[in-house]
Amino acid sequence: MSGILDNKKRVIDVILTQEGKRQIAQGNLKIDSYTFSDASIKYAADVASGSFDATSTFYFEACNLPQDSITFESNDDGRLLPFNNGQSINVIDGQITSYDETSDVDVMTLVRNVDFNVSASTLLNQSLENFKNLRLIATKDQLFDTDGFGVGTSNIQFLLTDEKPIAKKNVYKANLNNEESIFYDARFANSINFLYLPPLNKVNDNVDKSNHQATKKFQLGKYPKLGKTNLEGVSYKQLRSELDEFSSMGYEKIISFDPTTKQNNLMLQFFEKRFDQLAKLDIVNFGRYQTFDSSYPFATVYFVGKLLTDDNDTHTFVHLFTLIFEE
Repeated sequence: MSGILDNKKRVIDVILTQEGKRQIAQGNLKIDSYTFSDASIKYAADVASGSFDATSTFYFEACNLPQDSITFESNDDGRLLPFNNGQSINVIDGQITSYDETSDVDVMTLVRNVDFNVSASTLLNQSLENFKNLRLIATKDQLFDTDGFGVGTSNIQFLLTDEKPIAKKNVYKANLNNEESIFYDARFANSINFLYLPPLNKVNDNVDKSNHQATKKFQLGKYPKLGKTNLEGVSYKQLRSELDEFSSMGYEKIISFDPTTKQNNLMLQFFEKRFDQLAKLDIVNFGRYQTFDSSYPFATVYFVGKLLTDDNDTHTFVHLFTLIFEE
């Protein structure tokens, strides 16, 4: 009320969104970025001052809106959580539901088959619509004439046969209990959670504790490095050579982003439709590499796949796609 009673004071009304409340309840709320919007600002000219004095205008209290949700969230199984959208599409545990409005009582039914595909596509498009409805304030780039963003290829397909990309039929099926867990998966070797320091005996401050070789004689035991496989210390050239075989079979697709911004800030989400269920795939950031290519000197590598749990309650990453962003 101070802003109304005293126009020399300003009031900032801040509320948590429904997604923010869910994350803070689980103890994993992390604020790492912010944006500014002028969606509720009134722009008007004034004869005397040139611009309208906004302090004499009443504004509604901050509230939850559909555009508050941009990124889809999922549970540990990858199933989508409820997503705030302007199409009133209900999603619960990855399944899309509908209600019978003609009934006197609430009757919920699962959306299946063709209706599911239509509703799922509409729901996924709401992420972009919510982003547009935020009406964010942006800075115009002074170096580039265009502020647009374009995708060179909007639809790509991979043809799977009995011979390609996997020729050996004896590896069509795998027992999840026999596959290596994420603790021994090289794709997680660069994750900060796996870069641990083995327990040491007490040493003086002159010893560089970040140097594995310098602390080797002080370690309490012999500890294997997590994720230690043939990809350890892999270079971009080695990574490319492993993908060349799939590229020769036509299983490499190139997507160009033109025009784009100088920063190339991209947000990607990957989904899988499982009959009547919508799931979100997991992404592993493997790091940024120098390519020694004058056209694209740097590249960032991502692995896309599913995180499954075996009978021992251990997580295993099933690798589906490799994404390389060259810049």
